[in-house]
Amino acid sequence: MIREVFFVSILILVTFIAYSNSFDGDFIFDDSNIYNSQYVQIDTLSIDQLVQVIKKMEPSTRPVANLSFALNYYFHKFDTKGYHYLNVLIHIANGLVLYLLLKTMFALPVVKRTGQYAAWVPLMVTLIWLVHPLQTQAVTYIIQRMTSLAALFYILSLLLYIKARLSENQDRKFFLYAGCLFSGLLAVGTKENAVTLPFFILLFEWFYTFIFERPKTNQKVFHCCGYF
Repeated sequence: MIREVFFVSILILVTFIAYSNSFDGDFIFDDSNIYNSQYVQIDTLSIDQLVQVIKKMEPSTRPVANLSFALNYYFHKFDTKGYHYLNVLIHIANGLVLYLLLKTMFALPVVKRTGQYAAWVPLMVTLIWLVHPLQTQAVTYIIQRMTSLAALFYILSLLLYIKARLSENQDRKFFLYAGCLFSGLLAVGTKENAVTLPFFILLFEWFYTFIFERPKTNQKVFHCCGYF
């Protein structure tokens, strides 16, 4: 437990430090979707105004992301710090969910035999992913929150599916599958490229069926060959 708290603290602290110089960034380029849209500029959290954001703010195919911008405007108006703080928090949440996903994968029986350092692999992979320069645009460019927010729901949906697949409790399975579906819909409602999620779920099924649940005789053959 102490080690997990330590790992999570490292992920949060390093990410926050890495992006701390972006908090004063201004609106740029197509951030105009925020400051030129009458629908994002809500003054109350009424159902009517939120529905207007969903129906009329462009792009209309990304209502979840649009709602996040509207909520940012309600609390911070045109003070960009609030928008950047939320972008970084979403990125950190992405990292934590990715860390849980990797931990779940490394807890599978076959993978657990890969070595004593397996506990550190999810941390290192997540840490590299969080601070890699390829993530810079999605985190520091306000409107590109659409990408990181979609990724958050995408990874969460995959994690919930895997948890459901591994669970032996039928009631827990139902709630995990329901969460997977709901999170997947949120991902698609944030950015259209999330429609690839079913493909990655099928890819996991392929791994799970043909590798993690292969016959015991095959496991012995692989073990003898030194793969695991």
